[in-house]
Amino acid sequence: MSETVSNAFEAMQISKTNHYNCQTLAVSLMPVSGMLDGRIKNDPGSIGVLVSGIDARVVREDGTLAGINEPGELHVRGNSVSPGYWRNEAATKAAFLDGWLCTGDRIRIDSDGVL
Repeated sequence: MSETVSNAFEAMQISKTNHYNCQTLAVSLMPVSGMLDGRIKNDPGSIGVLVSGIDARVVREDGTLAGINEPGELHVRGNSVSPGYWRNEAATKAAFLDGWLCTGDRIRIDSDGVL
């Protein structure tokens, strides 16, 4: 990472940890002071707010959409989500449902959009 990029990350209070994992996808970020004019709070225990360009939904065990503050499985889609597993159609079919990546993560989203 260049010194310029490293300094920018520090200024924005973003972790500089490098990640490489074919199953890792950043779908959220922690809000920093003044983000979205202060409308989004940094709640302890949360993972932040959705990254721009990511659609998310929370699904109950019966496959219906969960309500606000109701826990369920996180499903995501967007341009930064892989369309599937390379040369592994069985894994792709197991992980995707109607274009949504079923993450297996249990989550809830509050009325402010905080995950």
